[in-house]
Amino acid sequence: MLFQTWNFVIFFAVVMAGLALLRPGLRALWLLAASWYFYGSFNPVFLIFLIYLSGVDYAIGRGLGRAEKPRYRKLLVTLSVLNGVALLSLFKYANFIVKNLQMLIDYLAQHFQFPAYTVPTLAESASAMLDALGLNFPLAAAMLLPVGLSYFTFKSLSYVIDVYRRDLRPERNILRYSCYLAFFPTVMMGPIDRAGLFLRQLRHRMVVRPADVADGISLFITGLFKKVVLADTLAVFVNMVYDAPPGQYNALTVLFATYGFAWQLYGDFSGYSDMASGIARIMGFRITLNFNNPYVAVDFTDFWRRWHIGLSTWFRDYVYIPLGGNRVASVRLWLNLFITMVVSGFWHGEAWNFLIWGAWHGVLCVIWRFFDKAKWYLAIPSIVKQLAVFNLVCFGWIFFRAKGYGQASGMIRELTGWADGAQLIPWYAFTLVAAVWLYELVFASRFRKYLEPAPVRWALMTAVIVLIVTVPSSANQKFIYFDF
Repeated sequence: MLFQTWNFVIFFAVVMAGLALLRPGLRALWLLAASWYFYGSFNPVFLIFLIYLSGVDYAIGRGLGRAEKPRYRKLLVTLSVLNGVALLSLFKYANFIVKNLQMLIDYLAQHFQFPAYTVPTLAESASAMLDALGLNFPLAAAMLLPVGLSYFTFKSLSYVIDVYRRDLRPERNILRYSCYLAFFPTVMMGPIDRAGLFLRQLRHRMVVRPADVADGISLFITGLFKKVVLADTLAVFVNMVYDAPPGQYNALTVLFATYGFAWQLYGDFSGYSDMASGIARIMGFRITLNFNNPYVAVDFTDFWRRWHIGLSTWFRDYVYIPLGGNRVASVRLWLNLFITMVVSGFWHGEAWNFLIWGAWHGVLCVIWRFFDKAKWYLAIPSIVKQLAVFNLVCFGWIFFRAKGYGQASGMIRELTGWADGAQLIPWYAFTLVAAVWLYELVFASRFRKYLEPAPVRWALMTAVIVLIVTVPSSANQKFIYFDF
């Protein structure tokens, strides 16, 4: 049930009707039931993990609220962290571990007379367990990859850690806590909201104001434009180039496909975030801003303050700062930055190319620590710095988009080798990109005042709606970050 479908429109209308008709005491229960139904519509099996995590970390939070001895408190928070890491390791990284373990065993068997052995995958192991129990049930690998697991696991971990640090009081109502984890606008792809922000709103009476409805609809339409007009239009071109045999397209086409993927990914993910924020706003909730025009960033610290803000602040608060943050010597600070970005890369996917992508951003974050204080860099015009940062980000996106290290290195060779091949550049799609980028550059500059008059805003919104309507429904694709 994707946001941009009529099924969701009907579902949301029913949810709003229930919130309007039910008395305040039942609204949290209604919202939780709606969220579980929404999440279960993708696969009912996934609900098991969501409900399990809700129950475990709710109980741990209550235990932390009652515990006074430091040793007991550390034990409880450790249990929560181990539980979350175990869930991610088992369901998200198991196949990565198995694949690399199999490669190691094959290498040892070939060169050192190590006994050959085939390591079963998670799906094979689970199927064998079911067979041993006499349950002949065909188990697909997709059934063992809960959508949104990384997001609601991190939300749950942040709640427990905040309670452990005494930055947040434990939630007494299990329905409210379960609603925080399962809230249907954010359960699939975030933003990774902090519990304090959402639970505080849920404890108070939910009031739907006309201004919130208007802002929510505006946010939803903006997100819908980014998704179905910008991202899905670019996806056709990007997929054609990146999925083509090596050497089919020339370097210029590969370059534009890489730029196209940068804007496809931004439109896809920030579009989802805008739609999620709009849906929440219509219901009277405010959730974390997840994107803030990242491609106008002037350095890499600035980029990560603008891109996937919920995740980047999560890693800042729960990885970077506990490692020592910037309160340590320079070499240790650089190491902390690098480790944080590599871990962030591994969060995104169970493949070496994601680790390389994280390491690439780790190196750039360290390098830009020197540039930030250099007078010569401060004297460079902002547009030049923005273009430099954008192009370096795009180089990293090659590893993010590629299906493996081999394809990524092949695309880089095609990009730098200027080999012969067909040229294909969809100028219509890149005209849209140029228009969006120009809008963001103006919005981030002193000329922003020219975008604020009501006639300008209405003209832009009218153009957005016309473009949305003209995109065929068959062009809609699933959200990229569903895989993470």
